[in-house]
This record gives sequence, structure tokens and C-alpha cells, in this order.
Amino acid sequence: MTSVAPQHSPTQRRGYRPAPTPRHHEHLALVALTRALANGHRAHRVDLPGGTIAARSNGTGHQRITLTNPAGHRIALAVLHGACLAQDAVRTVAEVFHRAPTDPSSGTRPLFAPASVAEGMKMRRNRARRWPRKDGSVRAAVPGAELIIRPGVLDASTTTGGLRLTLDGPWHDRATAQVADAILRDLAPEARHLTYTTQPAGHYINESGSHCYDSFCWAVCSCGWYYPAADRSDARWTASWHRQHPTAHRAPDEAYEPSH
Repeated sequence: MTSVAPQHSPTQRRGYRPAPTPRHHEHLALVALTRALANGHRAHRVDLPGGTIAARSNGTGHQRITLTNPAGHRIALAVLHGACLAQDAVRTVAEVFHRAPTDPSSGTRPLFAPASVAEGMKMRRNRARRWPRKDGSVRAAVPGAELIIRPGVLDASTTTGGLRLTLDGPWHDRATAQVADAILRDLAPEARHLTYTTQPAGHYINESGSHCYDSFCWAVCSCGWYYPAADRSDARWTASWHRQHPTAHRAPDEAYEPSH
């Protein structure tokens, strides 16, 4: 028997995604910093609603960006090198300001564990666990960039440059994971939409002793989008649809062609 597409409504929701972190002010500030350094200024500073961005160039291709909160406490220090410029770190800076500890104190060490940060990241090709290395660091790689997570430090690199972010204050796992995702999205835009589907639970015996099959699974994207699917065919189709329409949340019912 041939399956037909559902007809109950003209459209159906195809996935969910959290609202992106606002970054308009950070974008304007980093463009201004990049232009100032390119025009020969060795240092430049911009005040924002969430804090202050101060940039300094040492003349050897390295840019140091210091981020402080409104109270004047440093919350992060970014060092960019190679082809990476200040304006290339918009998502990273916005996430740092948005996720920073509310009351950081100078000299307080971050509280995050590299393995827990890696486990909480969205920027990944699949759900394979990222295991700690001998020195305790964890490597998180996507097409175009890789990130080494160490206590207090996120060290990312590409074939043309890199970004080393040192965090100050009591940063925790979840907030650090969101900043780590932002770094990879900044440095590897081609990897912002990596999708995968999870394995269905399969056969099981219910409380009455009957044999049942659970086909439910998830379609997940590195941008944070996800979709609960009735079966893996639906999950794979929807993941493919999301890659073609990364900013959309709804798809016409007639677009879905379920397996026969």
C-alpha cells in the first residue's frame, strides 16, 4: 500500500530552533575596531551596552581583544592571528557578553570541565563522544576548523588563522559550550548546518508483555535546530529540507514524500 502525505493542514512545523543571540551592537563595534587597526591605530576601544571591547595590534599579525563587563571586570581575552580579524568574531563576542558570569571576580578560575563542554556543544557531525586526551584537553573538529578545549582556554584554528579565547571568572559548562559553538560558527561558516539523525529505540516489551517497536528519532543540526520525527525516514527527509532552507521553520505537507 502506498503512503500519502497528511492532509490535515496546509503547513506543518518542521523543526525548532532557539532564538539567536542579538549581535547588532557587537557587529558594528568589531567593524569599527577592524577599520581603526587597518588605518594604523595600535589600539582602539568601543563601549557597548553590555561592556567594553578594547583591541590592540602588535604589528606582527596578532590582534588582542579584551572584553570587560560594565563593572570593569575582564571576562575574556581573545587573541586572533593570521587571516582572522576582529570583525570575524562577531558571534563569539556576542556570546561572551551574553553568557558571561553575572558577578565575575578578578582571578577566579573558570569552573568548566573540557569534556562536559564538548558534550554540550551543538557544532558536531554526529553524537559520537569527544574523549579527553592525555593532557585533559578535548578536540572538537568540524569541516574548516578545529577547537581544543582546555581548562580556562578555547583554542581554535583554521588553515589560514586562529583564535585563542581565555575566559575569566566562574564560567560553567553550558555557557562555555555556547561560546565554543560560536567560535566554530565564526571560523567555519561552511559547517553551520551539519545535520544528523539519531537511531530509533527499536523493539521493546511494554508493561503488558507485548512486543512493540519505537521508531521515534531526532533530526539535529549544528546550528541548534532540531526536529522530533515519527521515524528515521521522516527525520532524514526533514534534515535534508533544513539544509536547503536553513532559515525556515515550516514546510508544506505536500513537500514531504514518506517512504512506501
